[in-house]
Amino acid sequence: MKWLVCLMVIVLIGCATSSLRVTVKPNTEFGRNSAITIRPMGLDWLDAGPAFADALTAAGFNVISAAVASHKEEYKGRVNPGYDGRKLYLSKERVAGYKSKYLLQYGYSSGEADATSYQSLNKFWGDVVDLTTGEIVVFMRYKSGHIGRSPSSVVDEFIEKMIEALPNP
Repeated sequence: MKWLVCLMVIVLIGCATSSLRVTVKPNTEFGRNSAITIRPMGLDWLDAGPAFADALTAAGFNVISAAVASHKEEYKGRVNPGYDGRKLYLSKERVAGYKSKYLLQYGYSSGEADATSYQSLNKFWGDVVDLTTGEIVVFMRYKSGHIGRSPSSVVDEFIEKMIEALPNP
C-alpha cells in the first residue's frame, strides 16, 4: 500500500512540473531603454500580446505598437531560360517595417485546464530579435507538465527572468 501512495505522489509531481528557460545573449545592447514591438507568430487566441505589453511597460521598456509599422509589397524575380526563350518568375512578399530596434515574437499551444474551460498554456516560445542585425538576443521556452498555466503568469515570469539576465538592467 505504501508503494502505491509513493507511486501516486511521484506521478502527480511529474504531471505538475513545468520548466521555463530564458537565455539572454551576453553583452547585448538590449535593455530597459530599448524600443520593442510585440508580434504573435500566429493567432493569439489567449491574448498574450496585451500581457506582454503590460509587463514590459511596467518594467520600463519602450513598447511600440505594431499598428504603426509600415507595410510594403516587394516583388522578387528570377529569369530562367525555357524551351521557348527566357521566362521571368516573380514572387510577391509583404514586408513589415517596424519602428523599433527589437521585435518580440511569440507563439504557444494551449488546452483547457478544467471543466470551466479555463485556458492554459502547454507550450510557449518567444524570441527577441535585433531588427538591424537579425540576431536573437533573448530566447525563451516554456513547457508545462500535465497542468498548464495562465498566459499572464508565464509572461510575468518570462519578463522577470529576462530582466535578471540582462547585462544592463
